[in-house]
Amino acid sequence: MKRAALVVCALALLVAASGLMGRAESVLRVRLANEIVNLDYANSQSVSDIVVLYQVMEGLVEMDWTSSEMPIPIRGRLAKSYEVSQDGTQILFTIHEGIKFHRGYGELTAEDVAYSMKRIMDPVVKSRIATYYAAVQSIDVVGPYQVKVTLKDSSALTFIQALTWNGASYITSKKAVEELGADFNRRPIGTGPYQFASWSPGTGVYLEGFADYWGAPEWGFGKPGYDKVEMLLIADDMIALDALETGELDVVGLVGKGSVERAQQMKDITLTHAASGSWQHLTAFNVKRPAVSDVRVRQALAYGANLKAIADRLGPMEEYWPCPFNPFVFSATTEFWHYDYNPEKAKQLLAEAGYPNGFTLKLIYPAVYLWGDVALELGHYWEQIGIEVDFEVIEYSLYATVRREGDWDASVASHTVFSPYLYAELYMTTAFRNYTGYGTLELDALIQEAAATPDPAQAEVLWREFQETVTNDLPYIWGPVQVAWFAISNDVAGVIPVAFSTLVNLAAAHPAP
Repeated sequence: MKRAALVVCALALLVAASGLMGRAESVLRVRLANEIVNLDYANSQSVSDIVVLYQVMEGLVEMDWTSSEMPIPIRGRLAKSYEVSQDGTQILFTIHEGIKFHRGYGELTAEDVAYSMKRIMDPVVKSRIATYYAAVQSIDVVGPYQVKVTLKDSSALTFIQALTWNGASYITSKKAVEELGADFNRRPIGTGPYQFASWSPGTGVYLEGFADYWGAPEWGFGKPGYDKVEMLLIADDMIALDALETGELDVVGLVGKGSVERAQQMKDITLTHAASGSWQHLTAFNVKRPAVSDVRVRQALAYGANLKAIADRLGPMEEYWPCPFNPFVFSATTEFWHYDYNPEKAKQLLAEAGYPNGFTLKLIYPAVYLWGDVALELGHYWEQIGIEVDFEVIEYSLYATVRREGDWDASVASHTVFSPYLYAELYMTTAFRNYTGYGTLELDALIQEAAATPDPAQAEVLWREFQETVTNDLPYIWGPVQVAWFAISNDVAGVIPVAFSTLVNLAAAHPAP
């Protein structure tokens, strides 16, 4: 009897083992366009940092990228609800119960929420998004799953909008940060569907499905659809598309000129894009420089550049959108743009400003993404109205410093944030990122009033006034916005495109049936 029992047990183990051996691990392979820099949610820097953290961590609130509404609606994620006081000075966040952190760090509680938010405000951390919390007066735990945020003014609407972007409401484990110390920026701990496994410099980042993922039932994500996610570093779009064609990649975010057209020729893939444009190409004018200090000159440069034709020539990756805010941002409108292409009007304004024969304009840019393409297109048009354009290519790592030093007339860059206030910061007289030198105390006051208005309808009126003011003054020309395109293998379903470069949400990704 004993021998028979042992044989039965052995057969059972053999069957179980053969079943395990027969089940291949499901792996999703995603392209990273550049190297990661810092995986601390408070100090993420590269696009790839954001792409990785988006799968590993979750925020209190998030934009619903499955929606076709404009602006994109905001929903709670870790927050089961958030209640705003009538005067807009307090927000009570109630988080879902039973959510677990990765790597055995226990259940997420209000203590972790308060800690994660206060950490962004901590001067020692030197968070790159600390300004998002400038209006916060206090953050208090008021129950095991409730946190109250008190603001210095009535800016609850603005604060919630800011929380949707760049890790501003990501929640981590207090215990994990304290235990990991300096290693936390290479070993992020979150509650998302995939947990960080490892990073191989120059190769990629490796994630594992989180078996205890709570599933975000209100979002309908469920358990992770893959055992592993390999995020592989491939800088060139065309090489990445080749890897997609041979099955070495499954999801490729596109950033380069011509890549959408190349993907359109491929078989067995789905080509899709986010709900609206992402990176907004901004041409800044250094208003402290003699020529471009005159608004008539800036207006001439606007009339002299055919922005619609530039967007069309740059291909399907670019969308014409002459507006200070991205298309998916609250209150964004193009109705105040009145500088349709008119080279004769441009020459007339230049003559009125004292430049009938034009002048030499120093235009700087780094040769990254499509920034150089935008700069060269603008230069082409400006030369036709008598402007001699002095192009200067700046090393990307030095670009911010060069812009602050001010030895330039115009500079091209891109910008993406999810809140009107975060865009408006570029125009404030005291803002660190105000490269143009433009700004007035009256405009500062308007921005602060709009940011501190709790009623959405009234806030929209004020933000529209802001857009009209800066469109008339033109410290920037708002060029085409870059649409986030993705080429995805037909073997994969459920990938959610996000309106930012190569960013995707993989929470619902799964093998196609």
